[in-house]
Amino acid sequence: MQTSYEMFLLAAKTLNFTKAASLAHITQQSFSEHIKKLEKEVGTVLFTRSPRVALTESGRIFYETVRQMDLIERRCLVHLKEREAGTRGHVRLGTNAARAKCFLPDLLERYHKAYPAVTVETVLGDTRELEPLLEEGRLDVLLGVDCTESALFHRIPVGTEALYLVGNREYVKGHLKKGRAVTLQPGSVVSLHDFENLTILGKEKRSTVYSRVTEVLKREGLFTAPLFSISDDETQFELARRKLGVTFCSQLHLTSLFDAKEAPLTPLSVKEITDTLRTDLVTAKAPYEAPYLTAFLEESRRVLQEKYAEIRKFMAKKG
Repeated sequence: MQTSYEMFLLAAKTLNFTKAASLAHITQQSFSEHIKKLEKEVGTVLFTRSPRVALTESGRIFYETVRQMDLIERRCLVHLKEREAGTRGHVRLGTNAARAKCFLPDLLERYHKAYPAVTVETVLGDTRELEPLLEEGRLDVLLGVDCTESALFHRIPVGTEALYLVGNREYVKGHLKKGRAVTLQPGSVVSLHDFENLTILGKEKRSTVYSRVTEVLKREGLFTAPLFSISDDETQFELARRKLGVTFCSQLHLTSLFDAKEAPLTPLSVKEITDTLRTDLVTAKAPYEAPYLTAFLEESRRVLQEKYAEIRKFMAKKG
């Protein structure tokens, strides 16, 4: 990519010519000259300078195009280096820890048999944390929920997931309001108003599931600050087993309950929570996709949909 485009990307990301010049290891005067020269070449003003640096409407359009060009160039260089090195490739997957635990072992076992020379690197984080890495070309695939719509992304729908309240059956039963006759079998539908003094185990605010649940609790006038907060689902399940509260999780995470030998947990549907999460495999749009990456996406989707089928079977059997 030509130097003026690289300078433009730095300026667009930082919106500070001094900082951008420092990152480019040149003087601010030289940096400003690069931007002025580029604006002359494209025939439009890309930045306003006062009262602070900001992209103009033309600048925003130009930024989306140049960013995509940069991403394509980066991906091309990676593929060329892999071919030159004699390897078949490298896949960088972004997802959260709970989802990785649910499907990665099965996926990697199958995929490695078909592509033994392809290395797979997993970056853990929430969807909103990982999306910028995909935009910047630092991830090849994102398995996320309710991913942001973007002209730079190609989205492969995987499924929709309901949200469940999960708790130790004895604990949940002990917090039923007097006179409430409620079935507490896996998948049973309950109302949040059937219970009193339930301790809700909290997660970080950026958690999509916790954000949805918090909205509902506030709307129903039931929200209280969580006594315990941790984003790790396995720890949340263990706290629930010990009757320290109830947690909420999306459908895929119920696979953790299949073979539990400890005190059993009961997943319940909640009448007030009607929203579902959209689960997608997302890649950056590019004119070329390596065959090993295409195969990785196809196998990922296949494994995930098998997991959904297992969950439906589990719920039907237990219910």
